[in-house]
Amino acid sequence: MVTLSSENQERDFILINREIKRELYYELSECVQKNKKHKRCTIFLTTFGGDPHAAFRMGRCVRNSYRDHVRLVVPSFCKSAGTLFAICADELAVGDNGELGPLDVQVNKPDELAERISGLDILNTLTQIKEHSIRVFKEVLTSLRYGAGISTKLASQVAVEFAVGSAKSLYEQIDQTRLSEVNRAMQIAMEYGTRLNEYGQNLKNESMRKLLLEYPDHSFVIDRKEARDLFHRVSPLTDVEVSIYNKYVSNLFDPDNFFGPEYLSDDGGGDSNVRHSYKASE
Repeated sequence: MVTLSSENQERDFILINREIKRELYYELSECVQKNKKHKRCTIFLTTFGGDPHAAFRMGRCVRNSYRDHVRLVVPSFCKSAGTLFAICADELAVGDNGELGPLDVQVNKPDELAERISGLDILNTLTQIKEHSIRVFKEVLTSLRYGAGISTKLASQVAVEFAVGSAKSLYEQIDQTRLSEVNRAMQIAMEYGTRLNEYGQNLKNESMRKLLLEYPDHSFVIDRKEARDLFHRVSPLTDVEVSIYNKYVSNLFDPDNFFGPEYLSDDGGGDSNVRHSYKASE
């Protein structure tokens, strides 16, 4: 994380390119306490996601410190827990190469140490089973009703039995413990998102549900146009933000080049330089 305090802008600029973990929350909290100068901030965020609990704590930290206004800039990847954190902002700025991602909850992978799988995989499996059973019902009903000339009532009863039978064996293969973990994780994400949205109230109605349920993959691209369907206030980067991006960020916001936290401050002479460095060891 890097922060630029600009007297001309009357706001702090915070740059983050990290996986979202508890350690990042602790560093963010300490860094803000040491270097905060204004009541407004702009946050540049690049992340593939991480811990939703840490994202919630980071959102609370930022809003408790910057009560007047928070603008979150997405110049590159901002996935999963990064999207959750972004909900705390009053407005979003999404660059031409910027993209948010669904709120993809993660659960432990069976028989694998320290590995996790996407909750979307399990949800997609349930959706596929549902669609399969509906398809079986329609095919059997049509075949019996119009092919064999059986009454609609009897054909429907037989079709239901076929559909239930075909789905039953598939549902039995789903680990109920993992399914419960996914449901619990989704409820956690929903509650965190709802609480963070109380600050800026930038999320549109039903957007939390959409972010949790209506995207098929962790990497699904939510670009600026798509983000406007989910959030009330979404804009391109301002000239100042583009300038900061070109000067400090473009060579740093690389998924393989993590950094944070640091503070940048304006020296008053019109040339911004790195100040109050607070880099974390990787």
